[in-house]
Amino acid sequence: MQVELGRGAADGSVRAVRGGLVRGEAGDRPDVGVGAQGVARDLREERERAEGADLARERPGAPPMLTGMLLIDGGPAPADTVGMRTGGVPLVPDGFVWPVCAECGGNQQFLVHLPLDSCVVAVFFCQNDPGMCDDWDPASGANRAYVFDGLLAPAAVPADGETQLGAVTALHPHPDGEPAPATVLGRLAGDPDWIQNDETPACPACTEPMTFTAQLEEGADHATAANFGSGRAYVFRCHPCAEAAFLWQC
Repeated sequence: MQVELGRGAADGSVRAVRGGLVRGEAGDRPDVGVGAQGVARDLREERERAEGADLARERPGAPPMLTGMLLIDGGPAPADTVGMRTGGVPLVPDGFVWPVCAECGGNQQFLVHLPLDSCVVAVFFCQNDPGMCDDWDPASGANRAYVFDGLLAPAAVPADGETQLGAVTALHPHPDGEPAPATVLGRLAGDPDWIQNDETPACPACTEPMTFTAQLEEGADHATAANFGSGRAYVFRCHPCAEAAFLWQC
């Protein structure tokens, strides 16, 4: 499977890559391409149906026009689905090298796939010896958050280390302030709900404060749960620099 981000048709239509074609989040797709605008449009339409309001059309390089949305448990999902999810296999560009922990040297665990306006944020953190590496710290080298665009395909998962969650769980946006029909697993945009003090990271490229992107809860059960020390995690992004950061608090 291949997913194309940032190169879709202007109207958000789906494009073929070597003979495959996708509409929305299809199941088994041996060889397909998805325009980033199409993925973003599907997510936007889901939010519009939930909110009953139109969202502004995004501009190239601009952050998505969002108010805070809950991310609720959407149930099991395919390991390589293009929608928002925790677990599974990361969709990555050609030449991607799986991140290793700067402290223990082990392969990091893939945590979450977040398709946004014209990119994907993918987060990894070290779970080889929980509690021994500073995987909560965005500057420790024990976690890594990426901003991907262009042509993406499922990564080859290393055989060594704790590299994957026990299950793949779809994350569905739902309006904040309305009763959630399923377990709340996080938040998209809006304001972070800090457990401790505000720890908004600075962009490693421009040093400006980064923009809150998503908040993640540990999970509904042992199979799906990430290890945030019984706390929650936060994802940030610098739109101009195409950088991302991850941390958790408990």
